[in-house]
Amino acid sequence: MQITQLLRWVKSPIVSRRRKAIRRLVKNSLRDPTKVDEIFNMVLEGTNDPDESVRITAIKSLVELSLTYQRFLPDVMDTLLKMFEDDSPQVKSVVLNGLAKIISVNKELFNDNVQSIVEVGLNSPDTNVRIAALNSLAIIANFNTDVLLKNLETVLSCMEDPNPLVRRNSIEALLTSVDLLSDADIAKIWNILLSALKDPSCEVRKNALEFLHKLLEKEKMELNDNVINEIRKKLRDDAVPVKSEALALVSKLIDKNPYLADKFLDIISRESLLKEKNLNFKLQVLEFLKESVKKIPSSILNRHNIPRSLDIVEKNTVPKSPKREKIKRLARYILEDLLGYTYEIRKKMWGS
Repeated sequence: MQITQLLRWVKSPIVSRRRKAIRRLVKNSLRDPTKVDEIFNMVLEGTNDPDESVRITAIKSLVELSLTYQRFLPDVMDTLLKMFEDDSPQVKSVVLNGLAKIISVNKELFNDNVQSIVEVGLNSPDTNVRIAALNSLAIIANFNTDVLLKNLETVLSCMEDPNPLVRRNSIEALLTSVDLLSDADIAKIWNILLSALKDPSCEVRKNALEFLHKLLEKEKMELNDNVINEIRKKLRDDAVPVKSEALALVSKLIDKNPYLADKFLDIISRESLLKEKNLNFKLQVLEFLKESVKKIPSSILNRHNIPRSLDIVEKNTVPKSPKREKIKRLARYILEDLLGYTYEIRKKMWGS
């Protein structure tokens, strides 16, 4: 479609044509910059369109243009700040997402006006606006933690929001500043965090485990039987990403105290090695054992039958795919090279 026709469509009474014209014009300008100034002005006019969907398309297109042609960034930033006054919550959320994209590549553009609308967005009654505001806050907090700490109470309230994406994004925002949280701040978060481990959303559960991981790295995590039991449950989670994050946390715990392996190896031996159907997670378990078995006391490994479980995995895995071949090879390597269970010893002990 010719640019001249697209420029006519921008003025079309048909909404779908106006949207399509804006998208096509921007796409053309990214390939051929000779008309980019004219196109930029046409797209800018689209932010005043009476139709919400056209305004949203124009905002997204302006952000895309400004990230390619950075001379437009000041004008686009001003436009986004103005467009946050739009009556449409959907427009507000698109504005916040656009600001987040721009600031993620050019943090110098962050200012008090951006901070102000993010704070307004955090308290919005609209779910999509809160999600977008938390996303923006997480990006800003990577270089300006004061904004997060100032709005900590609001972020904590978002951790208990009815919407799972709000809950997920609130934890993601907090993850950027774990090392700056005081003991009092962590005390406020703690019970909410433990509840998040039981959240219906697997993404929230995963983020809660990642938060625990960060606390452990910063030596700010209180490890007790309740926490250990929750981590054990997550090793059995239905969602592989949650199990994967739980295993990473267990690995870190064992790095700090190898005797803690006694709390988790029963699940890893009987379930993760012998019953797990997901090949990627089983590989992760074997990689974990490869890195950990030399640290863990042999009495603990034997108590939980880790050598025997590895023997069964190696024996029963048919290498009919690259992943299965790697599983078989890793199990044998851990058994023979790291634990000293040669084929002869295994055959004598277990009839392998």
